[in-house]
Amino acid sequence: MNPQTKQKLNQEYLVSNLINHIPYQGKFFTLDYNFNNATFLLTFDKNNLNEANAEFNAYLKINSIADKSWFDNLVTSYK
Repeated sequence: MNPQTKQKLNQEYLVSNLINHIPYQGKFFTLDYNFNNATFLLTFDKNNLNEANAEFNAYLKINSIADKSWFDNLVTSYK
């Protein structure tokens, strides 16, 4: 297995592991999972976007995810 494939599999494992920790309600964002279409649902507080992004990025790092680009199935909305 080449290093890129190994890294991708590790990223997918860490992202899929989030399912065990959601739904998650932060101060400025929520993260949920739709099992019907296998997508993560990220909702940002549109009035506090900078804080919401910072909080979400911190949440990802706590879960060993470097960046939201690791998600293949992330749907973002704003409320």
